[in-house]
Amino acid sequence: MKYLIIILLLLYPTATNDSKQGYLPYNNEKPFKQVNATVYAYNTTTTQCDSNPNITASGYHISDKKYNVIANNCLSFGSYVNVNGILYIVLDRMNKRYGCNDFDILMNNYNEAIKFGKQYLTIKIYEF
Repeated sequence: MKYLIIILLLLYPTATNDSKQGYLPYNNEKPFKQVNATVYAYNTTTTQCDSNPNITASGYHISDKKYNVIANNCLSFGSYVNVNGILYIVLDRMNKRYGCNDFDILMNNYNEAIKFGKQYLTIKIYEF
């Protein structure tokens, strides 16, 4: 599974936070699920992650930061999530107390995460 995710990431890169759009490995007309979600933001620090904050639950090295990373406890690694027009890829997990409609976006720095805060949004999910 870890190698499949790495291959997918190499073949189908997403956009950076600056570009406001991403690339899906299929036509945008593919079915998606729209859900109301609680969306948070986090950083790669030991206070917000585990003892190795630079590696996600899927094995992706955050220091590479080639992809917009989002965490969710129910979606498969490699699923795409559109939040406010920005495409993210599920590569991490949240604390087990969070449910399927909770998402956590990886931000570049602490101030970005604080500014984002906690938001209630309608998002689109593209699952393989």
